Amino acid sequence: MSLDSRGDDVISGADPAQALEQTLLPAAYARLRAIAAGQRRRMPVATLNTTALVNEAFLRIYSTHASAERERYFALFARVVRNTMIVQVVEMRFFAGFENQEIAELLGLTEKTVRRDWLQARALLSEVLDDE
Repeated sequence: MSLDSRGDDVISGADPAQALEQTLLPAAYARLRAIAAGQRRRMPVATLNTTALVNEAFLRIYSTHASAERERYFALFARVVRNTMIVQVVEMRFFAGFENQEIAELLGLTEKTVRRDWLQARALLSEVLDDE
């Protein structure tokens, strides 16, 4: 499976944070290490090992990359985190039988946020079920 196809799992998967942690990040890191190892074979550098080279390259890219592009990645990250919170609310409410107040306390959210997440999840599920 290519890195690009694994990235789709992050957006379309049932648990985006888990998909990000288990597929995209390790795949991206492995790819970066392979690139760095290939470069080291072509041009040996005694002062940096492969991991240090990947870290250094990341820091240089991050510090020089346009802020708009960085913001796009942060927005994606925020969306993944938000979707994860909604999934947790659904799991806690539907499968564990917790009330909104209990969920809010356990997740460190306001009850209003839990209620909103539940309504968003119900609307999404309704839309998906109506299509079938």
